[in-house]
Amino acid sequence: MNSEMLPLAWYHFLRQELPQIHWVETHDRIMQIRFQRSQEEMETFRKGAVLADGGFEAALQRIRPGVSEYEIVAEIERYARAGGAEAHFTLIGSGKFAFGEDNRLPLPYSPSPRRVEEGDSIVMEITPRYEGYWTQLVRTVNVRTPNGDLKKIHQVCRDSIQKGLERFKPGNSVKDVVLAMEAYVTVCGYLFKPPSGHLCGIDGIEARVSCQNEMVLEPGTAVILHPTVFTPDGKNSFFWGETYLVNPDGYERLHRSTDELLTV
Repeated sequence: MNSEMLPLAWYHFLRQELPQIHWVETHDRIMQIRFQRSQEEMETFRKGAVLADGGFEAALQRIRPGVSEYEIVAEIERYARAGGAEAHFTLIGSGKFAFGEDNRLPLPYSPSPRRVEEGDSIVMEITPRYEGYWTQLVRTVNVRTPNGDLKKIHQVCRDSIQKGLERFKPGNSVKDVVLAMEAYVTVCGYLFKPPSGHLCGIDGIEARVSCQNEMVLEPGTAVILHPTVFTPDGKNSFFWGETYLVNPDGYERLHRSTDELLTV
């Protein structure tokens, strides 16, 4: 059985009605097979990533003081829908962001009527579904004014992904990747906390990227890496990332969007 899909009441009922049956949990086995995707599926992921990149570019063209979060998200989703996305999941957060002060960039949530101001930073979680498969791009931009407080933590977060990618290859586990990211963040003097990403496919979250996930990476596995880095006092955080595909030789970065922290 797969208890991830089976209501608890059903499980208890089946055990009561069929006491002679020995129930075996199959979820991890099924998912390990499910992550071994075909060339056709991998090409679908690539096309979805193009839509995420295009949505980000559309947002960059729309972001300016006075524009609402609703308008930014509408532009992201307009691009993806026009490109063939049958669904889209977008989160956004905007506001002033400064370490050691009460102004903290909020974690992304559903869009609000809030209007962007000069000096804001905007975090976007851009997630189109194309032909049944999800990809995701997480980016932050500054509005009109560069934010020095974000610059260093962005570099640590971005570079931690590169450290994780050194372990991102067939035969290694998701846990191996996470531990490499965490070790780098810790050496830099910052804190590493969940969420760190998720495996994706026909579900946006098929499994979590975490130290508890010992699933082995197989060619065709798609993983959204977006480590969350906290300042040493734990009061401010930043996350950043994109979708990667395991291939026989290592990995493929599906997105072409810049890794730089942009000011628009």
